Formats: sequence, C-alpha cells, structure tokens
Amino acid sequence: MFAGGYRGREVFETQYAVYSMAMSGREGLEEGDKILMPMSAFEKLSRMEVDYPMLFELNNEQLGKKTHCGVLEFTAEEGRIYLPFWMMQNLFVEQGTLVKLKNITLKKANFVKFRAQSVDFLDITDHRAVMEVSLRRYTCLTQGDMITMPYSGKNYELEVVEVKPDGKACIVETDVKIDFDEPVGYVQPNVRSRAESLADSDAAGGTEGGANGNASQRKAQCARSDSTLEEEAKAAVRDCQGIDI
Repeated sequence: MFAGGYRGREVFETQYAVYSMAMSGREGLEEGDKILMPMSAFEKLSRMEVDYPMLFELNNEQLGKKTHCGVLEFTAEEGRIYLPFWMMQNLFVEQGTLVKLKNITLKKANFVKFRAQSVDFLDITDHRAVMEVSLRRYTCLTQGDMITMPYSGKNYELEVVEVKPDGKACIVETDVKIDFDEPVGYVQPNVRSRAESLADSDAAGGTEGGANGNASQRKAQCARSDSTLEEEAKAAVRDCQGIDI
C-alpha cells in the first residue's frame, strides 16, 4: 500500500508475517539490525523516491511496540520477513505474527547511551572500542530497545537508554558519541576512610586488646595529622592572600 505526503515522498507500507533469522535457513545473520524482505518489496521501492540506506519502521500494532531497522537482502518468501531474534523480542512477537512495515527517513545520530544488563560487561578491557565495532552492523538505533553484542564467545545484552536526536536515529556514516550508564547490578566500591583502613590493619596484626588500643591510637594520629595539614593549608592561604579563613 502506498500513501502520499511523507516529506514529499511516497511511503511503502504493508504487513508481513515475521520469522526469526534461524527460520530462513541462513547462518550468521543474527548480529546487527538488518532484515530479509521479499523481492516484490524491492521492485516497489526501486520505483519510489526513497532515501538510502533504506530504513524501515516495524510496528506491532496490537501492543504498540515499534523498532527500526535496515535491510540486508530481498530474498525472503512473499508475505514474510526475517528478523534477528533480539528484534523479535523487542517487538514482543512470535513466529508468524503480523507486523506493519513502512519505509522512513531518520536523522543522523550524534549521541547514544547504553546500559549493560550485567556487570560482566565490565570484564571487557576496552568495551567502548568493542561497542563501536559491533555498531558497524547496525543502520539505526531506537531508544528503549535491547540489543545484543557478541564478543569472545559470549552475548552481552545492552539497553539503548538514550538516542539523540528524536529517540531514534541513523548511525550510518556519522560521528556518534557513545556513553554508558552503570551496568545493572553494579555496586559502587566501598570507599573507606584512611583511619578505618589503618585501624583494621592493626587489628589484623595484633592481639584483640592490643589491636583495639593500636587502632584507637592510629585513628587519633590520623586525626591529628589531618588537622595539622588543614591548619598548614590555611596558613599558606593566609600568607598568600592576607585574609582570615
């Protein structure tokens, strides 16, 4: 079905039954956001004035779930499209569910923020560089989606927390700033005071009574030391500025 008035261009819009890439009999197509479409779609799109790369909106109208994607090939059987499994999960669809597909134009992305769903993501030495390589398989990103990043034999799930502009954008041939929120389950390290650390060290190396005495003594020493440093710093400022603090 075609409609006029979409930024001065025609819109290709129709329904397809969705299936996972595994059902296509092809391997190695789960990474990224590109789908397989029928040849009839290409024949219609080629006669239209569309932007490249071709981008599409997928809409599960029953649940109001949307995402966006590119196209890899026009080799699917008529009436169906094949999606990476992570995309089916975002749309909350099963094999054979009908979704609406239409071609769209998206602005170029300039900022994207992710949140890993496991602290294991921090085990990757340079996760920013790995993420940049993984994103080369994508044409666009949609805020709220959960994408999968394979690395070193493991799949890492990341939520697309923020996309600028518009919450959805094209990432092909554009300079995108990448940022990360703290992973789900991440706990800030317990930052302990210098006095507490010294006290624990004394307690571990001495008797219970002696340790308690040493701990108290070391705490007092640290307090005096910190106080002395503070007074010296104030004196230095007074000498330089000639004012009272």
